[in-house]
This record gives sequence, C-alpha cells and structure tokens, in this order.
Amino acid sequence: ATSAITMTHCTAYNVNWGGAAGDGGSGSTLNGITVDHCHCYNWSNWDDLLNYNHHNGFYTWAVSGGWASNITYTANYIGPGYGGALGYSGNSSGMFMEGKIFNATVKNNVFDASDGTSPADGQFFIWSHDGTSATPCSVLNNTFVGGLAVNFYQGFGSNLTTFICKNNEFFTNSNAILVYLNANSILQSDYNNVYPASGTPFSTSPNSSALSVSLAAWQALGYDTHSGTNSPLLNGSWQPQAGSALIGAGTNLYNIFTTDYSGNSRAATGAWDIGAYEYATNAPPSISVQPVSQTVLTNTSATFSVTASGSGTLTYQWSWAGTNVSGATASAWVVTPATAQTNNVFCGVTNAYGGLASSTVQLQATNAPGGGRYGR
Repeated sequence: ATSAITMTHCTAYNVNWGGAAGDGGSGSTLNGITVDHCHCYNWSNWDDLLNYNHHNGFYTWAVSGGWASNITYTANYIGPGYGGALGYSGNSSGMFMEGKIFNATVKNNVFDASDGTSPADGQFFIWSHDGTSATPCSVLNNTFVGGLAVNFYQGFGSNLTTFICKNNEFFTNSNAILVYLNANSILQSDYNNVYPASGTPFSTSPNSSALSVSLAAWQALGYDTHSGTNSPLLNGSWQPQAGSALIGAGTNLYNIFTTDYSGNSRAATGAWDIGAYEYATNAPPSISVQPVSQTVLTNTSATFSVTASGSGTLTYQWSWAGTNVSGATASAWVVTPATAQTNNVFCGVTNAYGGLASSTVQLQATNAPGGGRYGR
C-alpha cells in the first residue's frame, strides 16, 4: 500500500503526462493522492504517437486489481495541450481517473482548451470500472473553457456509483456534461452555468439509451434545476467581472472547502459564486492597459495613460525620473513641454486593498532633423 502522495506547486510542460499515479498490481492500494496548485501545458506533445495508450495532463488509475482512494485535485491549471498528438483520440483528457476510484474530489481547477484543441475524452474524465461500488466523485467549482468538459463514464463491472457536479462554469460550445450511466448510478448535477447553451450541451446514456438534450430537456430529467445559461462575463484569466451572472449563483459548499483558486475565502453562509474564482469584492488594483514609451519633439506635449481596475476608489501617482510629480494624480498625465532628454516614467495605482506600479516606460524628446533648437 502507498499513502499520502502529494504533488504541489509544480509546472509540467511538453509532456505525455504532467503527473501520474497508479496501482502496481493485484491488491495494491493508493490512499491519499493530492495534486494542488500545479500548472500543466502541452501535455500531449511528448511522443506524438498515434498508438500511445494515454495522453493526459494528470492520470490516476487503479486497473490491476488494486484501488485508489481519497483523491483531491485542487486549484490546478490545465492549459491547452492536445495539439501535438497528431490526431490521436483515445484515452486523452486533461485529468483522467480510471478503474476502482473511491472518494475523488476535483475542485477550484481551471481547464483551459481555449485554443480549440479539445481532448477527445473530455477535459475531466472519470471511467469507473472493475467492480467499483459506492464511490462518490465530486466535480465542484471548476471553470471549463472550450471543448467537451466533464465525462462521467460508468464502465464494465461497475456497481453503484455517485457522480456529483456542482458550481461549475462551462464556457464551451461543445458538451458540458457527458454521462454514461447504468441503472444503479446516481448523478447529482446542479447550480452550474453553461454558455453558450446553443444546441445540446448535455448528453446522457441511461441504460444504454443515448440522449443529447438542451438544458430544458436535461432539467426535465431532474438534473440542473437551478442551473443557468448566462454569459459569464469573464476576463482574460477566466475570472468573473463585476455584473457576472456567476456571482452568487452557486450553492454553499463551505462544509467541503473554504477558498477559491487564488486562495480567497468563500462565504461561510449564503450563496457562492460559480466557477474556480470567487468574485473579489475587496480587490486590489490591477492594470489592464500599461503606459507606452513615446518619442516627441522638444517643446511639445506627451500624454501617458494607464487603465486600471479594483474595488472602491483608485488613486494614481505618476513618477518622473524616480520622483513623484506634484499634481500628476489622474489616470492620464500630460507632460508639457518635453525637454531634450530621456527619462523614465511610471504610475503607481492604489486603493484601500493594495497597490502596484505600472510598467516603466520612457519619454524621449528630440530636436527635429535639420531644425534649430526647438525644431521647425
């Protein structure tokens, strides 16, 4: 038996597996597998073989007579990675769990297939087989971008299996949830958001009778009765912005975990936000548009600007050659007149919750070619 396997704060790039843990033979056990705060990119690019058995970001298996239990994947980023596999389609997934899997929790992860290279078996795939019984698998507060998102598969020799899928953001034009169930399986899916919801984002095969359905038809089957199909208003890091439909639309899971992808606290009571990130109401400043270096003629003006966001009132302070400029306390600063020299310029942005400095850029003022001291 092997216990307490931990992989934390690692980065895997250009690999076949970013991380793998499996049983070593009949009767072997894996207990307590934790993967947290890891980044995995280009996870199918290592061998480029069409016949290789697996291309996975992270792979956990128990298929040789053993079993794996108490598996937790938390706050990982599974980046685009399927493009190098030369069209290989089988057993490929950002996270893949297979076999006798007991008590698995996948929470606060970001699955990013925004480049369009979606893995064939889904960004998260659990294939339960080999006599699995009474094994809850929970997929909670994850953000899925692009491609088939979640694939729950009840395979051969399996008994009762419970799949739980809550508070997830599915930002995809493919299947959000694909389920293959036998008559004894249980699916608990609710408080998710699917966008865009065109076509049939849900597919299920209860008792081998395949269905691909809309959200309304899916809800008629008893699933996702509190889920929505609203635009999530995400930024470039897949975080909800002010006014996002994800804010306060989830169910409270504080008895299971208490923080989000970034370590921000989730509410002890009341509704949670959907997805890997809790909207930060007390957010420090962030800069989305940096100032740009400029070259102008002497005795003309130059304008520098910065675009920032954050909670409450933002204050600005421009610095020139290492010294704060009196009165230069807006998001834009006009320098007049520019003298024939080069100086460094940056802007500090603060609010009640923190501060940061912009990129340092340069102002260069020169005389016009062929002109006098002030140009022509």
